[in-house]
Amino acid sequence: MTTFILTALLLIVAVTSGKRWLYICVGYLDYWLETRRNLDILRNATKRRRDGL
Repeated sequence: MTTFILTALLLIVAVTSGKRWLYICVGYLDYWLETRRNLDILRNATKRRRDGL
């Protein structure tokens, strides 16, 4: 929930500051979500590996 609030605040600031800040915030958010998704994939793979042994 805190992540959603911070993201919303960053978007509000970005819109009022101009398109460049919006692109930076959206790009960082995309990077963060992609990194988190990759870590989840690795975490699930290691869980399956431990269960399979």
